Order: sequence, then structure tokens, then C-alpha cells
Amino acid sequence: MIRRRRPIGTVIENLATATLPGLVEFGCLRYGREEEFPALPDALCNCPLGIAIKEVPTRLGLRVDGPPKVPVKNLDTRPIEFQLVSSEHDLDEDVEWLNFLQRFERSVKLSGFSDAAAANLQSALHEMAENAQLHSQSPVSAIVGYEVRERAALFSVADVGIGVLASLRTNPLYDAIVDDVNAIQLALRSGVTCRVGEHGGLGFNSVFKALAEQWGQLRFRSGNGCITMSGVDVEVDKSLRHRPLPLPGFQVSVCCRTSSNAASWDFF
Repeated sequence: MIRRRRPIGTVIENLATATLPGLVEFGCLRYGREEEFPALPDALCNCPLGIAIKEVPTRLGLRVDGPPKVPVKNLDTRPIEFQLVSSEHDLDEDVEWLNFLQRFERSVKLSGFSDAAAANLQSALHEMAENAQLHSQSPVSAIVGYEVRERAALFSVADVGIGVLASLRTNPLYDAIVDDVNAIQLALRSGVTCRVGEHGGLGFNSVFKALAEQWGQLRFRSGNGCITMSGVDVEVDKSLRHRPLPLPGFQVSVCCRTSSNAASWDFF
């Protein structure tokens, strides 16, 4: 993750590796502002995450030269993979997306998770991708990525749309909100939605509570607001609030482990 203490150009140019959330958040930060932020260095482009990102023609600030992604028809497990989401069709009917979900779930199981935990992770990834497609109003495709290690699994969903604050403010019930952090925290509550007269929204529902209880870390970022949660029995009101560099859209990252004894994976 980019910190405020050092010049961004110096930090990026010296990077040889990155976390998945850090990579996609940087792409969102750099989107439309390439003159302000340096491109990814060769060392980062050639690390496992960089090689995987080359497969998808994203219009975020992550675009690097590489062969286009060839549709994968088999369901073999993969340690790292990215997919773009641009329409409702991509989520409901596209075979490539459905295969992507199945490979993710199989990879999670192979890393040591139970069938139920793997299904919860896949469900959460799909729910966040659907949220990006329905609410982001992004001019470019959202990007979804996952990374699986022994006894640990991580996924990120990122878009460069209008963001949580602007989305909620389209509902008159929430038009008095003016702070990104407060908007994110409110959006995580069950029943809160931008759709007038409806219930739903992100909702810190049973699926996400199950993820948090899977010795996990959850990160939600939009505008200049960021909320993180970790550990067991997490509640929205006990989350940590941060104010990092502002960036467009909404980014969600979830990392879970098979047990409290599993190796720590600090992806922030």
C-alpha cells in the first residue's frame, strides 16, 4: 500500500513485489491521472501478480504489454487470476465468468479450506462483483482478482465509478452524508441501499460475518475513506477507520485463513 510519508514516485519505482489489493488500488488511483503517478516498474510487471494482470485488458492504470487472456475452458486450479466485469450478462450467463468462479472455489478448497468456507468465499466474491456492476456507474470494466496460498485465500473487486458516497446520496434518505468513511460504514449495514424504497445494499450480512470469523481481514475503500475489519466476531461499529489517498470508485478486499494458526498474510 502507498503511504503518505514518502514521494509516490520513489515508492513505486522501487517496488519489486506488491499485494493484490495494493496493485488494484494503485490502478484505480492512477486511472485518468497517469501524468501524476509513474507506471509500474519492470520488476513488478514480471512478478506473479504482474504476469497475471497482463492477461486482462483493463483500462485502469495497470495496463502493461502482454498477450490477451485466452478463455480458459477447464476448471483447473490457479494460484492467481484476474477477470473483468462490465455487464450483468458477464455475471449471469457468461461461461468464462462462471468458470472463473469455479476455479476460484476449487483453488480455495485445494489450499485447505472446507467446502462450506470455500463456497462462502465464492459467494462473497460474486456478490461484490455484482455490486460493482449494479451500482458503480463506472466508465470502464470492474476488475476482479484472487490469490490463493497454503491455508489462505484473498480476493479483490475494484471499480472506478462514482463511489459509495455519491451512490448513497442518490437516495434522499442519505443525502446529508458528506464523508466517505461514514458513507462506507453506513453502506455496510444491512438494509442500507441507494435504491429508493428498496432494501438490500452491501449489507454486512451472514456471508461477510462468516468471512470475518474465518480468521480474516476485510478492507473497504472509496474516495478518501477506508474501513478495515479483522479477527473473529467482527461488528461494523468496531471497524477501524482510515483516510488514505483519495481514489475513484469502490474497492473491496477480503483475506481469509483456515485457522488462527495459519501463517499471517498482511495484505494491507
